[in-house]
Amino acid sequence: ALLADRQTTEFSKNKMISTFAFDPIKFRRQLEELKPKKGLLQISKGIDWKYDTFYNALISGNVGTGKSYTMFAIIGQLLQVTKYVDIIDPKRSDLASLKYVDELKGRVHSTASEINDAVIKYYQLMMKRAERMEELKASGHIGTYKDFGFEPCFLIFDEFGAFVEMNDRLAYDDPIKASYDTAMSNLNEIAMLGRELGFYILIGMQRPDAGSLPMAVRNQLNMRINMGVPTPEIEKMVFPDNEKQLRPLSSHLKGWGFIKIGDSQVRSFFAPEVPRDFNLHEYMRENITIRESQG
Repeated sequence: ALLADRQTTEFSKNKMISTFAFDPIKFRRQLEELKPKKGLLQISKGIDWKYDTFYNALISGNVGTGKSYTMFAIIGQLLQVTKYVDIIDPKRSDLASLKYVDELKGRVHSTASEINDAVIKYYQLMMKRAERMEELKASGHIGTYKDFGFEPCFLIFDEFGAFVEMNDRLAYDDPIKASYDTAMSNLNEIAMLGRELGFYILIGMQRPDAGSLPMAVRNQLNMRINMGVPTPEIEKMVFPDNEKQLRPLSSHLKGWGFIKIGDSQVRSFFAPEVPRDFNLHEYMRENITIRESQG
């Protein structure tokens, strides 16, 4: 079992029973069968993202490793949990196409001005909630956003590194540059203050590095995923305390990688399997319909 990852742990009759994954693909979930709950999203059997505890996330991986599909699985589940999901795609790729889903109108952003405005607005909404919660706590009640009946909010920021690189080339007197600087400053504060207020971020990027991922944000990413085997430089950035050797899980299958949640060990996993006839827009609509049917 020392060569395998601990996948599940159960307690029964004063005994701790652990299941180890020698073959992670056996723990793979199907995309259509994912069943999120308030505060919990399913990643693989035995691996869940409890976002209220392990707030904020990073998903990295090169083209073709399954990063985008992993993000699709998470976004779909989030749309079952809350309607407050904002999606950013500066490369105007698959996620950007979601702006043509009527139910997501106004929540998908792809141009530089749209993205900066979306981050700034997200920050302003967070601070407005902070002010409201402070007023509610004046009576002596304490707690986080859930205790006061607020919904969780999520900012999905894909291709973050590309966005930083594009804006770093702007002239200092460019009006978009000033808006970008404000947005990045706001993003740092969201990462640091958002947990208690229920404002979370999920960042997607191909090659995270210190130049494109601010330390204030990086230090607050409590779920970290890298699809495929990371280079030594990326491994040091994503899994700085890892001591195990990360080996390929398959030479012909996609959608596998490594995940670290909180202070747990780095574990290998397969992301939810996507059906061959997958349609991104239909999938998101289906999850929104599930949420609306549950009231």
